Amino acid sequence: LPSYFKTLVKAYIPSLNIKFIQPKPQNFAFRLNLKNLDPLTTVFMPKLSIPEQGTFVGNFNSATNTATLNGLIKTIRYDKMVFHDLLLDESTSAESLGLNVSLSQINITDSLFIKNINITNFLKRDSLNFNVKLSDKNAANQLDLYGLVEFGKDTTAKLKLLPSDVIIEQQNWRIAEQVRIRLLDNGRTQIAGFVLSNGAQKIGIDGYISPKPEDKLNVVFEKFNLSSLEQLTKSAGIKLTGVLNGKAVLNAITDHPGLESDIRADSITINKTAIGNLKLSAQLDNANKVALVNLNLLNKGLETLSLNGKYYLASEDNKLDFHIKMNQTEAVIFDPLVNDLVSNLGGLISADLDVTGMPEKPQINGNLNLKNTALTINYLKTPYTITDEIAVKNSIISIKDLELKDTRNGVGVVNGTVDLNDLSNPNIDATIRATNLMALNTAFRDNRLYYGTAFATGKFSFSGPTDNMKIDIKASTEEGTIFNIPLNSSSTASNYDFITYVSRDSSKNIKKERSFNGVTLNFDLTINEKTLVRITTDYGQL
Repeated sequence: LPSYFKTLVKAYIPSLNIKFIQPKPQNFAFRLNLKNLDPLTTVFMPKLSIPEQGTFVGNFNSATNTATLNGLIKTIRYDKMVFHDLLLDESTSAESLGLNVSLSQINITDSLFIKNINITNFLKRDSLNFNVKLSDKNAANQLDLYGLVEFGKDTTAKLKLLPSDVIIEQQNWRIAEQVRIRLLDNGRTQIAGFVLSNGAQKIGIDGYISPKPEDKLNVVFEKFNLSSLEQLTKSAGIKLTGVLNGKAVLNAITDHPGLESDIRADSITINKTAIGNLKLSAQLDNANKVALVNLNLLNKGLETLSLNGKYYLASEDNKLDFHIKMNQTEAVIFDPLVNDLVSNLGGLISADLDVTGMPEKPQINGNLNLKNTALTINYLKTPYTITDEIAVKNSIISIKDLELKDTRNGVGVVNGTVDLNDLSNPNIDATIRATNLMALNTAFRDNRLYYGTAFATGKFSFSGPTDNMKIDIKASTEEGTIFNIPLNSSSTASNYDFITYVSRDSSKNIKKERSFNGVTLNFDLTINEKTLVRITTDYGQL
């Protein structure tokens, strides 16, 4: 059977230099049903799984040079990627071999996916014509790529990309005519003339993908609009604009890659806040296993951010050695780092920080100065502004008499610590002494169990990591507090696991199991006559 397939390929690629034994006549059909491949994939490809069954049907006849194969697999998982509805349709004729591959969707991550993938191939007379289509005609991002692979004896293959359409964020980009890609010996690939353009915007690639240090690949950006990256940034809640220019030179990409870059981004805005012009110079010295980085941000003539230092690739306990200087930097640039806990960052931040250690557990030391810095606590939806200076030692922020202000000039004085040793899940141990401070600002869409606007005077305590936070509130409500508890017609307030009626006889108090995790919120509220509590049922408001 392998020799029969070789004869088929040889018929359409005559220049292919392969040796095979002339097969005996073949004439058969088959049907293959995939049931449970786990015993095989666990041993040979542990990241691969096929949770649903698949079917392949084939028909082979050497007398008529016929080879057809049709297949369907509903789901394929490889590591974190998921492939949906894989369809194969292969057939032959006297002149060509055709292969169509389609998928309904590929999930690259939980939030990044590609829909409606169709790949069409025709192999004939030492050439392969192909077309790759991604997404449907109404999608914001699409690809309609045409190419030609020419087989010859001097190289393994010559690839030409023909004029093609790429739509990025509903902008129509074009791939230049006759892009040439040559597959050379010793694992080298040459790319010549690749230009992706949209009006004045251009991305150019020229050079070699190779294990050799002397082989370089040049990547050039010309007037590239950063808003085209929205598919990558919107999952972090970031709307990015600006214009990117510059060049990156890579070498030994497939062995020990090196990098030199000089990139500039002008008129950058993040979520409609202007943050200025950025310049990035980087050099990856793989021989010495070190990366050098120098980043500067200028806003209205003022250098608001300077980051320079080294990243040691070979170190096992101290990869980072960076100094960060900020001078009235727009706080919004830190939104991706803290958006699990707070959002709507605004105002200015100044800082003088040293960062060492490992990326997953950096050691941060220095000082932060907050000037009218605005933020919103995600869970409570409460907006505050801060003006204060904070010390950071061994990645622990020490907070002493820090003053919070809400939109009605309510005040809270904060003392405690924020441990950043696990940046993805900071640990907070802090207390707020509040005076007429906004403590809740949620709507029904934020929390269907209880919601409203609350102003309070008292003590608020926060303890634990952000993914399992305990919040204790012992306070009295102030004027303007409106608290809502929606109940359906068959429920009572005591049915809700976040409401507990406390008996004076402690033996009658029963601890309830909570139906949600992540935040434990304990209220000990004294409610005065100026507070409005609404209990809403299907029959109306009580």
